[in-house]
Amino acid sequence: MEHPNNLTGLQISAVMTREPCTVASDLSLADAQQRMYVNNIRHLVVVDGGFVRGVISTRDIAFVSTLTNVDPAKITVAAAMTSHPYSCTPETTVLEVAQQMEEHRYGCVVVLDQGQPVGMFTTTDALRVLRTALSGDAVEPAVKPTHVLTQPGEREKVAHPRISAHGVSQNMGRAFDTKS
Repeated sequence: MEHPNNLTGLQISAVMTREPCTVASDLSLADAQQRMYVNNIRHLVVVDGGFVRGVISTRDIAFVSTLTNVDPAKITVAAAMTSHPYSCTPETTVLEVAQQMEEHRYGCVVVLDQGQPVGMFTTTDALRVLRTALSGDAVEPAVKPTHVLTQPGEREKVAHPRISAHGVSQNMGRAFDTKS
């Protein structure tokens, strides 16, 4: 991240979470929720046929799950996602993104490069930018998503005390790609 005294022209690409976790719209809400929980994230980009269709958050899933006679294992992401999420390019300034997020109360922004999701900027990322500005030094994320690459071609092992390897759905895609 750039020096905190030079935040005015800071581009979102410098502070976004790279390689956002994606899901298909036909994934069940239960599987999407488990993916977020295991990966320590609150938002998933919904992609179908190579195109961004929406965003699903833990809040969206929690709301739908409270409805009478709703089984999150039988409802798909498409039923609960936010279609046409706010997006920007990697060159968009943090100042512009922060203005839009505050004005419209967005919890996240999908960063697109030539129509492909290359990053996500959330309120958590914004808090990291604020910590950098206040401390005068670049800061590391306080919590890192576990789906992010540790080295090219490698994924961190997903480990959580309440979810065993046998309890993880096998059709959940790239968030569970691990190499031992």
